[in-house]
Parts: sequence; C-alpha cells; structure tokens
Amino acid sequence: MANKNIPDLSAAADATDADLLEVYQPGEASGTRNRKETRATLRAYMTKPKIVTTISAGTITPAGDTDLVQPAALSAALAIANPSSTPADGAGFVLDLIDDGTSRALSWGTKYANRMATLPTATTAGKRHRIGVEYNAADDKLYCMYAQVQP
Repeated sequence: MANKNIPDLSAAADATDADLLEVYQPGEASGTRNRKETRATLRAYMTKPKIVTTISAGTITPAGDTDLVQPAALSAALAIANPSSTPADGAGFVLDLIDDGTSRALSWGTKYANRMATLPTATTAGKRHRIGVEYNAADDKLYCMYAQVQP
C-alpha cells in the first residue's frame, strides 16, 4: 500500500525537478498545513548514507555530513581528525572500528569530547567497536554518546 504522505517521484515522464509537489505533514488531514517541495529537494532527503573508509597516513577525516566512519581492519594506530566541515547542530555519526587482531591506539581531534560515554584510547584486540558522536554547536564539540565493544 502506497504511503499518501510520500509523493511518487517517478510519476509523469515529462515532469522536471522544478515541478512542485504537495507534501502532506504526518498526522495532518489532507489539505491542511501542507507545503510544496521540488522533486530535487525531495530526492535530497532520500540520499544514501555518507560513509568514510579512507585512512591517509594513519588518519581518517570525516566530513561534517558523514554518517558512518568504517575503515578496513586497523593495522596501525589511528587518529580520528576533526571533521573537514562543520556538522549541523545535533548531527552526528558512528565510527565502526575493528583491528587486525592486535590492539591499536586511537587518538581524537580537539573537537571530540566525552559526554555520555568515554572516547576509547585503544581498540580491544579482535573486537568490533561502535562509537557514536553528536555535534553540539554551542560548544563546538562532537560529544561521545556511546562507545560499545563487541562482547
């Protein structure tokens, strides 16, 4: 069953990205408090996650709009650099790290800080780590919200 709140972006072969589509707000009756959006704007909401995998000289640098940092198995120490652009307030990303069976040192850029959890300083040999950070614009910090290690 089609969701009436999500327009069919493939409809009308002659439609352009500039065509306005009516978008219904969830929980609102049809025709009330609706807004118009272009096809291009709606497509932008449905993009694939942005994943950073490249380590350069022992450093990985996420962008401000990164969703997931997931390098290959670590074979040396890793520095997680400050993002290359400023994230949106409240935005964050997940780091998914695993080493090659040997514990590896982790270092963090100056914008990372502990809050709900403590940023790890090393991996646990052979175990996957999931670390979530969230940006706080008032403090200009990426706070660690969780840091879990595979049991």
